[in-house]
Amino acid sequence: MKTLDIIEVGKKQKYIFQSNRLKEIVGASMIIRYISEKLPKEIMDKHECDVGKPTAVIEGGGHSIYSFDSEDEARKFNHILSKYVVIHFPGLELNCRLLSYNDENESIRDAIDQLFKELAVKKSKGSASLSQISFGIERLCESSQLPADKDYTVIDGEERRALSPEIKCKLDFVRKYKPSDYFSDLIPETPYHMFRIHVDMDKLAGNEKSKIAVIHIDGNGMGKKLNRFKDMNQKAPGESVSDFNNRYQKSFRDFSKGIDSKYKQAFNTMLVRLEKRIVQAEEHSSLKIYQNDKVNIRPLIFAGDDISFIVPGNLGVEAARMMLEEIQREPLVIHGSRGQEENVTMHASAGVAIVKSGYPFSVAHDLAEQLCGNAKSRLASDVAAGIVAGDDASVLDFHVLNGTWNVSLSRYRQNNYNRKVNGRSFRLSMKPLYVFLNQRVRNESDVWDFSLFTEALKRITDNKMARNKIKRLREHLLLGPGETTRYIRLAGLSDPLTKSFPPLPEGTLFAASPDHVPVCLYFDAIESMDDVILMDE
Repeated sequence: MKTLDIIEVGKKQKYIFQSNRLKEIVGASMIIRYISEKLPKEIMDKHECDVGKPTAVIEGGGHSIYSFDSEDEARKFNHILSKYVVIHFPGLELNCRLLSYNDENESIRDAIDQLFKELAVKKSKGSASLSQISFGIERLCESSQLPADKDYTVIDGEERRALSPEIKCKLDFVRKYKPSDYFSDLIPETPYHMFRIHVDMDKLAGNEKSKIAVIHIDGNGMGKKLNRFKDMNQKAPGESVSDFNNRYQKSFRDFSKGIDSKYKQAFNTMLVRLEKRIVQAEEHSSLKIYQNDKVNIRPLIFAGDDISFIVPGNLGVEAARMMLEEIQREPLVIHGSRGQEENVTMHASAGVAIVKSGYPFSVAHDLAEQLCGNAKSRLASDVAAGIVAGDDASVLDFHVLNGTWNVSLSRYRQNNYNRKVNGRSFRLSMKPLYVFLNQRVRNESDVWDFSLFTEALKRITDNKMARNKIKRLREHLLLGPGETTRYIRLAGLSDPLTKSFPPLPEGTLFAASPDHVPVCLYFDAIESMDDVILMDE
């Protein structure tokens, strides 16, 4: 009998964004990566006499699965791992689940599927017990609002404040391990060494008035790709169940590693492309500000196809676009039985929340997740309607937040972008936007793509249009297509804004969408012109 053990850090976002202090957020993301990728191996090496020599089925990507020779060894491993996490990382939720199966006559493929189902059931039930967090008389931690240790803690030799154990362990981890070393595999050795990881908010943003971009990326159609992998890896005629299990275990590990490495490589290549654009920037380019100093970035979550990171605000949209392009560029090779191989194009959705540097991280990341989810919803709707060529694509959505945020994304856009004048409906925003790498798919799909936003933003900025004209244009856009057409003709903007710009009819800034509602192709560009830098390639 073999025993499979799945280990997963639960509620990662809640643990990471428990605090609004960047250094504590960094510590949380480092701890999660340590528990997911390094701690299990350390325990296996140190306690080999108790836990044996388990083999890795999956490692990283948000969860790990190990195969033990006995259930007793797996239970001892979980006991040692859980005890270590409880003692050293209070507040972190660790989910483990065991499943025993007969390796001689039961398929490991079915066992893995059952293991994921049982883990989902366990997570849905949550904790079966209640605990008293506080007696109501303790000093509270400023970051987590949980009971603090009895003593004040000195932070970086300057600030003295009370810290809860949940926050203190994150700061201790940052002090013990340099973030730049811990995430070194995500920061490539670029020719000009332009990027660096920072844990201080002011250095990440540039100054207190600067903005940052919180970016969340999630893979599209991963379930379909997993099902395709399973279809291609069937038990061959005459092959024993034990031999199939060994082969399937190795193939599944390679498949998972391929996805994880593909997203990390896309991040690396995106940084190389950013650096190249910055180095080659002309004198009048807004990118010149980055040529005399390092570009500060901050990886947050890298769990397979679930990615979150921070870059300077005006680089956020282009960084996300480049990531989506790189994910599509090289196909994932799925290896199957009898030497089969199939190339599968990968796609993802991205949400970019551009906020002021002091804005609460938890809210900014939640907005980025909503934007990513909105992009996924648009894709699913368009695929069902046959608007998108094929059954998969990459989609990007973004929002520049200048005030507070206390509503859902769908409600905000319904209230602010969907309008009606004189009984006629129209939309101001064309987001989310598709990011195509294949020109044929772009031509066959009847959707708004990123090139339209790029063209609109270039026309506004390249023509050195006076800002007072842009402000007046924005006011007229709110009044609908008819009033907008009248204004741009009187202001002499018709040719600069609409000539040779399909799908815009000449003289109007609104185009017909697939659902026949006029959509403005310029409102998104006007809203973001001060917060998005485009990069010619």
